[in-house]
Amino acid sequence: SSDLAEAETRRRVELAIAALPERLRVPFVLRALEGQSYDDVARITGVRAATVRTQMVQARRALRRMLGPLLEEEDPR
Repeated sequence: SSDLAEAETRRRVELAIAALPERLRVPFVLRALEGQSYDDVARITGVRAATVRTQMVQARRALRRMLGPLLEEEDPR
């Protein structure tokens, strides 16, 4: 069932986000999931906006690594 597959995908993504180190998870959640600006995330976390951008790149890279098999499963090619 499509709903079951979607729920499983969501669960795996949530687990991957939870597995990120805190220094990457917090800015990722604030920026990607809550929609905060880089400047707001920087203010909240006490780092420079440039650092937040770097953390986002690192978080996305880590999530791609963790979710690679999932992404390949869903590739329609």
